[in-house]
Amino acid sequence: MIDNQLIDNQTKHFLKAWNNKKEIIPNLYAVDNVLTDPASIKLRKYISTATSWETVINQERLPRRKISWEADSIIEELHTAFDNITPMVNKSFNDVEKYFLGLQIWEDRGGYKLDYHSDNPVIDIAMQAYLYDCPEQCGTTFNVDDYTIDLPFLHNTGYLLCNNKKMLHKTTHTVPPNVKRYSLYAIWSSRRKNIA
Repeated sequence: MIDNQLIDNQTKHFLKAWNNKKEIIPNLYAVDNVLTDPASIKLRKYISTATSWETVINQERLPRRKISWEADSIIEELHTAFDNITPMVNKSFNDVEKYFLGLQIWEDRGGYKLDYHSDNPVIDIAMQAYLYDCPEQCGTTFNVDDYTIDLPFLHNTGYLLCNNKKMLHKTTHTVPPNVKRYSLYAIWSSRRKNIA
């Protein structure tokens, strides 16, 4: 059963995190305190028993798995909460109207490393929030005009990226053996989701 109180609290909580984001450089922001404690605890419990992990398109050979959707779960609750903040996304980045395309929970296992890349052009705004225990050096490195910016892996923090400049970024270091790197990845786009 869906916990509407959790959704409401998470929506309000993330609106505060959004309003408190810190610009690092144009189009890149640091975010803190993304999830409420109850949402974080519920998600961790869900992850510990999840059976709906899938491979990630174009990363089938890498040790990354994802969960994109499960009805009547914390995944649906988080999806709803992040969709609820779409008006704030449009207020902050008001060039064109954006729509919430969804979120994924990523599990990166030992040996995972992604070299410099830019996000898919369909993505206008991306947020990655780091979750739980992983070494700080497993964050994300951004490259701007041959200048690098490292964002460390710290629980319940992350970044917002406005993808209009196709900023190059990568995992800072390879995930160590016997470590799992969890994160929440949410995206907004000026293109509506195709509904079959």
